[in-house]
Amino acid sequence: MFDFVRLVVKNESLKVASVYFYRFMPVFLMLVVFVFGYFLLKNPVNERQYTQVQHIAIQMKYPHAEAMAKLLLQQQQVTTRDYFRLLHAYHTEQKNVKSYPAVYVKTP
Repeated sequence: MFDFVRLVVKNESLKVASVYFYRFMPVFLMLVVFVFGYFLLKNPVNERQYTQVQHIAIQMKYPHAEAMAKLLLQQQQVTTRDYFRLLHAYHTEQKNVKSYPAVYVKTP
C-alpha cells in the first residue's frame, strides 16, 4: 500500500518537476493578474464615472484637471485607465493647491 509513496519519492524527475512547479507558479499567477488588469483597464467607464468626468470638466478650481477632463470628453469612449489618470491628476492638483488666509473673506 505504501510502495506507491516510496516510488514517487524515489523518482528524481518528479522531484525536479515539483520544484519547478512551485517556483514558477507565483510567477504564472502574477502574470495572470497583470494580463487580467490590463484588459480591465481597457474597458469603458460606467455612467457614474462618466458624470464625474463631466463634473471635473465644468469646474474652474483646478485648471489642469479641467483641461484633461475636457480632452477625455472629446474622445468617443473614456477608458478606465484614462479615468484613473484623471482622478490621480485631480487629487494631486487638489493636494498641491495652497490656500492663503488673506484670500478668504470672513463674514460678520
